[in-house]
Amino acid sequence: MQRFGRINRRRKQRDLAPVHVFRQPDDGQKIYDTELVRRTIEILERENGCPIDENSIGAWLDEIYSGEIEARWREEYEIAAADFDKTCVRTMRPFSANEELENLFFKAFDGLEVLPGSMYKEYKSVCDNEPIRAGELLVPISWRRYHALRNDDRILPRERKEPYRVNAAYDSEVGMTFD
Repeated sequence: MQRFGRINRRRKQRDLAPVHVFRQPDDGQKIYDTELVRRTIEILERENGCPIDENSIGAWLDEIYSGEIEARWREEYEIAAADFDKTCVRTMRPFSANEELENLFFKAFDGLEVLPGSMYKEYKSVCDNEPIRAGELLVPISWRRYHALRNDDRILPRERKEPYRVNAAYDSEVGMTFD
């Protein structure tokens, strides 16, 4: 359809422009799926000699991509989505970078995210299966605030690849509290 639109793009022809479609080769030439080419040619043969109504194109595409092609594409999508989830989403871990680079990053942007100590159990319970949700438990603070908390011994020990933990509670209305 895209190529058909190029036939009279400068509108030099006043009437409908004839379009000729070569039926061979019909194997897709390793560019297009052979079955898609076959189905497309079938529809074009059926519509041969008729003006192309642009409103029909959507229905033609639905017809071409239906059935086993749709099922195959859905299966490929499901496999790709599951693989992406397994290899990317499920392996995302906050604070998994080199600690020195991490500190340079926080310093450059004058901020970092910390985990209130009161939320540590919840963080650990969701960390492995829902790493993005675990990241939502973190609270942003400035680099200076972090150092002030560290100087007051409010930064708790942490395991490698865990966020900095602060000896503080968290209230959804007020935020992090240090009572």
